[in-house]
Amino acid sequence: MPEVTTEGLVDSIDESTALQTAQWADAAGSADTITAAYDPAIEELTDGMILGFRASAANATNAPTYSPDSLTAHAIVRKGGSVLAPGDIPAADAEVLVRYNLANTRWELVNPYPHLEATATYAIAGGSANAITGAFVPPRLTLEDGTRRYVRSTAAITSNTVTFSPDGLTARNIVRGDGTALQISDIVTGQDLILEYDLANTRWKLLNWQAYRGAFKRLIADDTGGQNVNTAQPWFPTNGAVTLPAGEYEFEGFLWLSRSAGTTSHTTAILFGGTATISVITYLAMCKEGDANDLQDMSGFASAAATALVVKAASTSATEQVLVRVTGTLTISVAGTIIPQFIYSAAPGGAPTAKAGTVFRITPRTNPAGLWA
Repeated sequence: MPEVTTEGLVDSIDESTALQTAQWADAAGSADTITAAYDPAIEELTDGMILGFRASAANATNAPTYSPDSLTAHAIVRKGGSVLAPGDIPAADAEVLVRYNLANTRWELVNPYPHLEATATYAIAGGSANAITGAFVPPRLTLEDGTRRYVRSTAAITSNTVTFSPDGLTARNIVRGDGTALQISDIVTGQDLILEYDLANTRWKLLNWQAYRGAFKRLIADDTGGQNVNTAQPWFPTNGAVTLPAGEYEFEGFLWLSRSAGTTSHTTAILFGGTATISVITYLAMCKEGDANDLQDMSGFASAAATALVVKAASTSATEQVLVRVTGTLTISVAGTIIPQFIYSAAPGGAPTAKAGTVFRITPRTNPAGLWA
């Protein structure tokens, strides 16, 4: 009857080509310090030796060792020297084959548990908004190039420097999928993040960043939170700020202020506040002359600064209506908030109301291929 050898099926066995029978035993020791007693006992380790054992537990670390018959314990590896991942020996009673590599004094796990390397595991984010962590089941204590993780964020980020640390590994920076810096609008609360590890640059790439599309706010009812002061106040007394990443923007807006009391003489100016650093701004402001909402001429003013630009001449009317339109561009060099504002030169004697229809829109500048640079 033909026999199986290293040269295929033969009619009679030559010891030099015969396949070695793998000895087998029940594992002892612990999950990550594995021992086994064979019958007959293994007296020395030879190159290519295959031994089998029935595991007593899943390996819990990436550095388990194996010692047959009290011989020197050596590390168990996979894939030609890669460290094991927890769970490569999947559970108690798993049948395990290891082969000895004499040159590197290590055991190669011949049948590691088939993890789905291309499929990311999932976790709810831990840590903080800008220092994200994740605990995965099973945990993976090694990162290979292209390793993916799914994480559901629990908070919007507030910084351009955000890190990710899965399973207690070293925290690494997160960048956009194209390698550019993360923007503070790229991760929002409840977003399912797809993170891929870039081994060469020791960083995580966010493959589904939220490219900023701009902001739009319009009052559909009067906002009565204006104040009788001569300090800057927002166009929108309720929630007047918008958070923007660094970049170039186009903006336009319409401000309608109404007062029904106060006759102190004052001018009205517009300006832009917030925490963002505006490195460049150019815009045109148009304001209706006179104090009533009737047919009047419009005056136009251009500005290249975010500071106060007087758009309406002094008024002493107790029923003043201020109507301003702005359109322009700006560049933000450091991300933060932008607040469209107005300011009186003196407290007018009565608080203003931002009227329904007041609106402000800001959008990133784009340059489709083939158009002007």
